Amino acid sequence: MKKLLFLTSLASMFCLVSFFASCSEDENGGGSGNVPQSVLEAFRNQYGETRASWSVENGYAIAEFQNNGKETTAWYTLADARWGMTETEIPYASLPKAVLSAIEASAYAQWRPDETADMLERNGAETLYVVEMEDKETEVDLYFTEDGVLVNEYVDSDGKENDYSGYLPQTPVSEIESWLAQNFPNARIVDMDVERNGTEVEIVDNGVKYEIWFDASSSWMQTKTEYDLRNIPDVVRNFVQTNYPDYRIDDAEKYETSSNGIYYHIEIEQGYQEKDIYLNAQGEEVERPTGIR
Repeated sequence: MKKLLFLTSLASMFCLVSFFASCSEDENGGGSGNVPQSVLEAFRNQYGETRASWSVENGYAIAEFQNNGKETTAWYTLADARWGMTETEIPYASLPKAVLSAIEASAYAQWRPDETADMLERNGAETLYVVEMEDKETEVDLYFTEDGVLVNEYVDSDGKENDYSGYLPQTPVSEIESWLAQNFPNARIVDMDVERNGTEVEIVDNGVKYEIWFDASSSWMQTKTEYDLRNIPDVVRNFVQTNYPDYRIDDAEKYETSSNGIYYHIEIEQGYQEKDIYLNAQGEEVERPTGIR
């Protein structure tokens, strides 16, 4: 009898532990108990009856699941069940041809790529492809648009999985949105960073990346154009060839500003020697302008 009571008590304890474990799993995202029904319905409308593991963070419900055999993560807003972004792991060989060509033409052409890459599909924003490249002990994450524009590169120093929450799409305030519509009507937003003293918007237009800075009142302050080695302006290339024939151009940027007009920033190198040069719009070397971001 004592043995039976002991086994009964043990079974009860096991059920109780299982109950709390189940509750904990829901509360920490293993289930869907803390995800609004509207989000679950939005997920089903998009991915059918696919089973997912859910978590909640920073105003988003996050689903992790398998979609057509690929590891996939999708973000939905808790407030209105709006889809924000889907991250899908894809084979490196499945990257768009323009991305593969851009890598082959870049400074990372001899680096070893990871077997898989991440595709970030975003609501109302540019789709990005994240490629991890390795050279000995150094790893770099490269962010490309579908047409092969390199928009960001980060040294992977901690070896952790990428957290793409910073790439969830945002909508600019009306003043910035109007300015973009007037000055870059065909541009696609890559990223937007709202800070205390202003807003930085990264866009891609006609295969070129731009970083645009607006002050706290949403007034335009600066546009930076980032060139790759294939589309460096003649005014920059001619200056370097004439004045620094033994150097090669490592990076070139054009600044259009509300305070300093137009100028170029060039980084050149020869072996271990590096130089920063600034040119005005006419291609004449000048001192470093003030107020560079």
